Amino acid sequence: MKLPVLDTYAFPVTLPSTGKSINMRPFLVREEKLLLMARESDKYQDQIEAIAQVIINCTNGEVNPKIAPYFDIEYLLLQLRARSVGEIVTPIYKCHNVPEGQTEECGHDNPVRIDLTTITVSKLPQEKDKFTIALNDNYVLHLRYPTIYTIHELLYAVSNVDGKFKSNAYLEAMCDMFNVLEETKTKTQYIFSEYTTEEKMQFMESLSPRAFEELSNFLDNLPTVQTNLAFVCEKCQYNHSFPIEGIRNFLD
Repeated sequence: MKLPVLDTYAFPVTLPSTGKSINMRPFLVREEKLLLMARESDKYQDQIEAIAQVIINCTNGEVNPKIAPYFDIEYLLLQLRARSVGEIVTPIYKCHNVPEGQTEECGHDNPVRIDLTTITVSKLPQEKDKFTIALNDNYVLHLRYPTIYTIHELLYAVSNVDGKFKSNAYLEAMCDMFNVLEETKTKTQYIFSEYTTEEKMQFMESLSPRAFEELSNFLDNLPTVQTNLAFVCEKCQYNHSFPIEGIRNFLD
């Protein structure tokens, strides 16, 4: 007799980038195994692929991590963690207060309770003009949010194992944020997904310093998961209150 496969419930989640409601299920042993194996790997690419597969599995393919904005993936991961393991996490935060009369920081490690159901995505909605760069009188560049793969490539370029900044890798990753180049007079559109990396790099290198600065500003002001954290140091009784953002700050 064949063993039965256990059913699991689905719960609704709203995608921050679009406001669309989708159904997710909690992750199961198979997804937890994926995440554990990825955590044990020293390759960041393995971790990204594991996260992507978990999102695909738990959304029944409704979300494609190769297309979805990276902050959607961050938010969905936190929702999965809350539903699958528990809503409360207790990361450790070091007290940096210098007590009165002392010359050194308190330095006490404080376990802090964070309710994952209170996490939101900052800087949304964004105005449409944030996605466009007027290159000159003839062309307008339309941008798109980076994916988790793009963010991975940017981090690789900035903090490679040899400690050197990889300018070509960084520029190639930034090309992934190009969506459409539009000719203002004829309305002709050039879809960047139809071009090779080499062709996109040639276009990137033709940008003016002003246009590249606007592209960098777009990258620096992306939405991300965030909340306000408040706690009292167990040792020196200093009241801490500050915003935290980025998924790594929410996991214990």
